[in-house]
Amino acid sequence: MTLLPQKKKPFGAIVKLREAADSPIQALTVPLPAPHPAPPPVAPSPPSGPKAVHTLRKSEPVLLPAESQSIPSPHSNLPSHRHSDAELQEIRRREALAMLTPIANPKRAAVHPALLIPGYLCSPAAAIACVSYQVPLAITAPVVAVSLLVAVFIFFKKPVSRHHAAFIAVISLFVIVFGALHYFPQLRNAS
Repeated sequence: MTLLPQKKKPFGAIVKLREAADSPIQALTVPLPAPHPAPPPVAPSPPSGPKAVHTLRKSEPVLLPAESQSIPSPHSNLPSHRHSDAELQEIRRREALAMLTPIANPKRAAVHPALLIPGYLCSPAAAIACVSYQVPLAITAPVVAVSLLVAVFIFFKKPVSRHHAAFIAVISLFVIVFGALHYFPQLRNAS
């Protein structure tokens, strides 16, 4: 049975219905439906047939089939038993933690700035110390070597940041070449 009207009402009929609904005297004279008696309490028993479920319409109960205790197929994502609230909370917590902390490949991570800054600054600092302050070669050479070691470490351990290793290596090689020309002036005219 449908509650929708079968044919469209004329405009005049709709206006009369609205006026009747707005009238306080008419609202009091509308008969109220008789309340349904509450069903008698049922003792818990195993499911044995269709169970009555009430819909939004108070007059029509809907019958549903009894819950079956069938085992889902192995290809199904449905669980074979009902989880308790504590189990559900634990499952949700584990899924949330798995989404927050992805297991990352350390080789796919970028180089930390604490390693990049010394790599970029050691060679220019050695060149400035060599030219401006006449620091001996025994001090500037290990500083440039540290810069080259940082470049080699980045090249092999952090493939994503190999461009940094190349920049640091080129800067270090320029410092080595121009430092050699500074410390050994006889190399300037060598042919």
